[in-house]
Amino acid sequence: MKSSSWFKHNNGLKDLQGSNELKFSNLQKMSLDNYGGVKFPKWMSSLTTLVEFSLYDCNKCQHLPPLEQFPYLNCVSLNKLDSLEYMSEIDYSEELSNSSFIPSLKELKLSCCPNLKGWWRQRGDSSKEVDDDKNHLLPFFLGLSDLEIKNCPKLTSMPLFPNVRWLKLGMCSLKPLKQTSTLQIANSSFAPLSKLYRLETGTLKEPLPNLSNLIYLNCRGPLPQGMQHLTTLKNMDIMNPMEVDLSNSWDVVEWQGLKSLQSLEISSCPNLISLSEGICVLISLQTLKINWCNKLKSLPEGMGGLTSLQTLEINYCSKLKSLPEGMGGLTSLQTLKINWCSKLKSLPEGMGGLTSLQTLKIIWCSKLKSLPEGMGGLTSLQTLEIKGCSKLKSLPEGMGGLTSLQTLEIKGCSKLKSLPEGMGGLTSLHTLRFWDCIELKSPPEGIQGLTSLETLEIITCPFLLERCKRETGEDFSYPKLERATTSATNQLR
Repeated sequence: MKSSSWFKHNNGLKDLQGSNELKFSNLQKMSLDNYGGVKFPKWMSSLTTLVEFSLYDCNKCQHLPPLEQFPYLNCVSLNKLDSLEYMSEIDYSEELSNSSFIPSLKELKLSCCPNLKGWWRQRGDSSKEVDDDKNHLLPFFLGLSDLEIKNCPKLTSMPLFPNVRWLKLGMCSLKPLKQTSTLQIANSSFAPLSKLYRLETGTLKEPLPNLSNLIYLNCRGPLPQGMQHLTTLKNMDIMNPMEVDLSNSWDVVEWQGLKSLQSLEISSCPNLISLSEGICVLISLQTLKINWCNKLKSLPEGMGGLTSLQTLEINYCSKLKSLPEGMGGLTSLQTLKINWCSKLKSLPEGMGGLTSLQTLKIIWCSKLKSLPEGMGGLTSLQTLEIKGCSKLKSLPEGMGGLTSLQTLEIKGCSKLKSLPEGMGGLTSLHTLRFWDCIELKSPPEGIQGLTSLETLEIITCPFLLERCKRETGEDFSYPKLERATTSATNQLR
């Protein structure tokens, strides 16, 4: 049989026991699903060209091929091996003390191996574990950059991983991580985990060790303890933790430790009712995004203290009724987007203090009835989009103070009947769009003041369309508006 560089089998590999190394010479990738054997044939140790090795749903497997004998092994993935207790029957931990192990290995994934205890079945007392103060005796993966350990609750002993860059942990012991974090390599000043920039966590029952160089944290379970040590963390995503209400998660001390955090995104947290006041101490935070939190009712009053915040997005939070008055203190805020918050009834008057705001988008907030008069204080605002706010009846007179506004879009506001006279003060406005505003009867009297207007779109606004038809529409009698070009020309002829 001609040798191949890739071998995959899904039916128990009955022919594997009768095979030999000649059949698989030059094999580089092997993926086995549902292999029913307890161990693998001895000839597999001769697969010296193997680069990738993957096992899935091999519930009877108790013994693996000798992975340490594959000099080119780059990637190992083990998933759903219920009977596996040890990766190797030979204890190399003493022979390889404080030295590199499988140096070619770059990626290791261990998932759903409920009885996996360690890499080696140790000599003598099989229950003996390496003490934390003797972790310098353990071998380590010098080249390992990606490591995933999930649902392996008994795994407490393995080679350390000082150069890992991307680490995923969930329902597992943190002992290997703690041992790695304090590893000292003989005759070297190397700092372990100095290259770790991304950590993804599921449910962890132990506090994190000091990960002083971590840049990115993705929490897919309860927020881990020990966060105050992550002083270099810049990005954090909290996603889909069923049991988390952030109003009670962590105290202020934990949040204060995140002094370098620049981006926080909270998504799909079904039990999130409110945010902890602790987030208000994130003095470096520049971006805050909250998505798909259907029970969220409020944001902390003290969030005005986030003086570095530049972007705030709130999307699909159907129970959110209002925003805090204190948000007027967000003097660095440049972008505010509020999408599909169906119970939001009003915006705070204090938002007039957002003097750096350049973009404001309010989309599909169906209960929103009005906008604050304080909006006139948004002197840096360049883009304003209001879409799908079906109960909005009017716009604030103070809009005339938006002297930097360049684009104004109002779409799907079916109850909007009039526009403020002060709109004539929008001297920088070059794009004006009205869509599906069926009750809007006429443009404001001051529309002749829109000296920079270049694009005017009116679609499905029957009363307004009649007033703005070329030649016959009375609102085209203003000479300055004559110089504006129109798109959607079918509607405006």
